[in-house]
Amino acid sequence: MVNAVSVRLSESEFAAIPVERGMPLHASLNEHGGWLGVDYLILCSEHVPTWVAKVKEIVIPRTEGGPLTVRFSEVRSVFGKGATSEYQEAFGKYRNNGWGAFLSTFENELFFTIGDPVAFKVRPDFFGSLSMENAIDALAETYGVSTEQVEISIRSKPRAAAVF
Repeated sequence: MVNAVSVRLSESEFAAIPVERGMPLHASLNEHGGWLGVDYLILCSEHVPTWVAKVKEIVIPRTEGGPLTVRFSEVRSVFGKGATSEYQEAFGKYRNNGWGAFLSTFENELFFTIGDPVAFKVRPDFFGSLSMENAIDALAETYGVSTEQVEISIRSKPRAAAVF
């Protein structure tokens, strides 16, 4: 069995996912414990599945009331596939008419395989060469650790001679 939670998103929330590779979620599925074992998020526009995101990890905030952070390993678009037989087979019994997070259980991962990959974007806010400070900040943010826990070492290897 595969657990998937449906969530409605705004246009700006959809736009942020390829850049952020995840999204903040305000817990509601019986708060934080209800998110254990969630394999996928079905990201909906209104009631219609638009993207299906494979959950890489769910980060619980240290402070009460803060949003969960859901990070994705892969996202697929099922937009425009509603008339296909593959879509009907995968999503046939799926229904979400609510506004909050809605848990669905699927027999298999077929609903994920019919979509087209959504490419993650390279950080568009980054220009120029990478400074050590920016690298430390980015690594700390990526792995959810403090900057004091990040250590970077660079070693030089001899380059192979160019053949002309």
